[in-house]
Formats: sequence, C-alpha cells, structure tokens
Amino acid sequence: MGAKKSNNNSNLRKRCITAVILGPVVISLIFAGFPYLNILIGFALSMMWFEWGRMVKPDQSQLLSSFCTILIASVLFASLEIWSLAWGIIVLGSCAVWMLFRFLKLHLSLISGAAFLGFGTIGLSILWLQTFPGNGSILLLWLFVSVWATDSGAYCFGKLIGGPKLAPSVSPGKTWAGLFGGVFCSALWCTSAGLYLGIGSAIELVGLGIILAILAQSGDLLMSKAKRKLLVKDTGGLLPGHGGLLDRVDSLLLTAPAFTVFLIV
Repeated sequence: MGAKKSNNNSNLRKRCITAVILGPVVISLIFAGFPYLNILIGFALSMMWFEWGRMVKPDQSQLLSSFCTILIASVLFASLEIWSLAWGIIVLGSCAVWMLFRFLKLHLSLISGAAFLGFGTIGLSILWLQTFPGNGSILLLWLFVSVWATDSGAYCFGKLIGGPKLAPSVSPGKTWAGLFGGVFCSALWCTSAGLYLGIGSAIELVGLGIILAILAQSGDLLMSKAKRKLLVKDTGGLLPGHGGLLDRVDSLLLTAPAFTVFLIV
C-alpha cells in the first residue's frame, strides 16, 4: 500500500511539473499564431496518429505512420485558409485508413478511420478558432482553460470526495463526484471569463460550460475504452506523468469541434 501511495505521489509530481512547463509554452504559441501554432498542430496531429497506429498494430506502425503526411497537408491548406480542401483531405484520409485496415484485415478498421477523422477535426478546429476575427487567440485560450478546468476539477473532486464510480468497466478511477466537479469548474470559468469577453449571455455560457465539461469527460472515456480494448495503459510516454499525447488531448476530441460549431451557429 505504501509503495502504491509513493507511486501515485511520484506520478502526481511528474504531472504537475509537465503541466507547469507545457502550459506557458502552449499559451505562448496560441498568441504567437502563424506559423508557430500551425507547426505545433502539425507535429501534434502526427504524434497522435503515430501513437494510435502503434497501439493498434505495432508491426504495421511504419505503414500507418505514412498517413501523417495527410494530416500535415490538411494543416498546410488550413494555414492558407483553403478550408474546403483541408477538410476534404481529412475526410478522404479517414476513408483511406478504413479501406487500408479492411484490406490488411486489421481489427478496429471503422474505429481507426473515425479516430483519424477525429484527430484531423481537432487540428482544423483549433486553427479555425485561432483565425476567428477579432479575438481568435483569446477564444482558443478560453477553450483550452475550460478543458483544463474540467480535468483539474474532476481530478480534485474525485480524489477528495470519491464515491460511486462513473464508468468502472471503462475507467475505474473516474467518479460521479469528479464529473460534477469538472462540470462546476468548467461552468464557473466559462461564465466568468465569457461574460468578461462578451462571448454570450450568462445562461448561454453556463450551458456551454456544462456541455463542454461533459464532452471533455466523454472524450476521455472514449480514449479509455479504446485503450482497454487494445490492452494498453497509456498511448505512449511522450509526456512524463501523463503518458502519450493522446492521453493529454483526448478531452479535445469533442470539445474543440463543439465550440467551433457554437461560434458558427
């Protein structure tokens, strides 16, 4: 028991150190914009797909990694603001992944195609938000902080209160208390910061904060379910204390596209 507690403390220390280092870097790149943020997105999408390919089929990881060029191409066209071509490449790439998996008789063909589409959607949504007229960088930071608030609130409330498990068969560590804590922190941030920025009314912002928190937790659970199916604990070891990049950005799988749709509507 003592060894397990020491392990947990060590892991928490690593998570905090990684967050303290990466947080300012990400925020700086958000405000730096083109081309620095675009380079980061291109690298991140490639790394996410590489981690996925290595989890699904390690002996075919080199072949699957070749699809990173499609993700980079979509980022390039998005950087030129040729959005229709950027989205078209992602959709065609998703179909190509599905067909390749079917041809090679690999399992999770449909899920892998959907994962490729999801990763591309995260990247293009972030780049679109950053170019939003007037205050794109502020809106993008607002989204990132709402996700961070959800994750931090879920972790703290879950640890402090405990109680019934949210989805024990998928992610044994998550609790209903953690979910409500994440929703509370996200709604609090979204409302206070949103009113200050004039994004919307209080009712809209509370609702958006709740929806984003639930979507963030859902994205986390989707990745946890995929990892259980693939019998892996972490998607990689890129980020000390967090695992792979996919372990860190899974909360953006649904939130980035949802926030983009909210602004469009």
